[in-house]
Amino acid sequence: MTTDCVETVEVTENNGFTCQDVLDMYEITITQFFEWNPSVEDDCSGLWLGYQYCVEIEQATTTTTQAATTTTTTIPTPPGPTQPGQPPNCNKWHLVEGEYPPLLLL
Repeated sequence: MTTDCVETVEVTENNGFTCQDVLDMYEITITQFFEWNPSVEDDCSGLWLGYQYCVEIEQATTTTTQAATTTTTTIPTPPGPTQPGQPPNCNKWHLVEGEYPPLLLL
């Protein structure tokens, strides 16, 4: 049996497990079962009553650490007075400088 086995099943006369029963119950492949239990032959003739067989191994774990990121959003402020009704999400302005004659409406 493999050294990193974490769960086993015992084959007894009472449970009458076959290789296929073990594969189905523990949702493992025949390749995994043979790899973890090298004494079992390809035709399962090495599956003996009263012996335990590995059905799960310890999985290697990978830990991924991600650094925390802080994002600061600065809301721009207008460079001078704005007109009423300006959209609240406006983020660019053009400041008109200088003196202009008043607009004459006809």
